[in-house]
Amino acid sequence: SNVIFIGPIILGVIRHYWRMLGGLEESPATAFCYFSSFSYYKKAVHLCFKLVFRVLIAAIIFNFPAMVVSVISNPRFYEMLRIPIPMWSQNLAIVVELLSTVGVVITVFFAIRFYLAPVLVIVNEEIDVDEAIHMSSVISKGSTSDLIFLSLSLLHWIILSLIFYIPLIFTLPYLLMCYVVHSLGAITTYNEKIKKLNDEYFPSFVAGA
Repeated sequence: SNVIFIGPIILGVIRHYWRMLGGLEESPATAFCYFSSFSYYKKAVHLCFKLVFRVLIAAIIFNFPAMVVSVISNPRFYEMLRIPIPMWSQNLAIVVELLSTVGVVITVFFAIRFYLAPVLVIVNEEIDVDEAIHMSSVISKGSTSDLIFLSLSLLHWIILSLIFYIPLIFTLPYLLMCYVVHSLGAITTYNEKIKKLNDEYFPSFVAGA
């Protein structure tokens, strides 16, 4: 239910701030623009489901080793098999914690690949959801480190907002604008890089020169 309701609102809010960045002054009610038509709503929900599904599957895969070791370290596993509990199984708790931490970190880095997908859908309303996700994974290769540094610089505001919630009224607009500005820089840098490569491989010639 969160995906089909909150997802389109989040996308609409990002769209609102993106258009503000472009100098357009619009009513905050435009955050609900993805409920204005079925095609808009369908695309927003499709994007949200795709992103959540990919991250969820990645989380299961990357945390699978921790889940397996957790089962092996559980005494009930041996009771069910009706075999003696090995002494070494009691020492697996640390291994489970280590594997869980590694799994979470890898999942986060995997999810970061798609952080530009919402902006790409907003910038180009004709783009397909799958193409937006693919392009996000391509563009983010050159901007992930910048996003990490930006997130670290905003970490105190993020923690404050998550703990007390009330500051979200003031911090959320700031955080969203930081995300939008960063996304604009990442996309612009990528486009300039592609243009430079095209100019190098396909130089222009002047007739008669």
